[in-house]
Amino acid sequence: MAKKVTQIPLTGIQVTDRELHSRREGYPDKETIRQMLRQGPVEFVVANVGDPLKRIALQDCFEFWKTEAEPHLAENPDRIYLETFPDEYAYLASIWEGEHGMPVILLEMYH
Repeated sequence: MAKKVTQIPLTGIQVTDRELHSRREGYPDKETIRQMLRQGPVEFVVANVGDPLKRIALQDCFEFWKTEAEPHLAENPDRIYLETFPDEYAYLASIWEGEHGMPVILLEMYH
């Protein structure tokens, strides 16, 4: 059984059966993520307190970005006004190093 997220911000990411030994490399804005997606697939991982981490399949990353992540992306980690986002929830994105050098974008959900 997968471990549930107990608090955000996360200090590490558990992927499959191991922890990514990496740290945040910053908080990307929408344009940075768009540029990353132009270069190839990106692994998205969603963290919501009370739920296990949710990995988005690589083949779904572009659709997930357009329909779910982009409209809810908070670009200022210091000020997130939930009422300005659809359905009053937002994601704060951070970049982590993934397997085989593939970037991982962790989306921490605020609601």
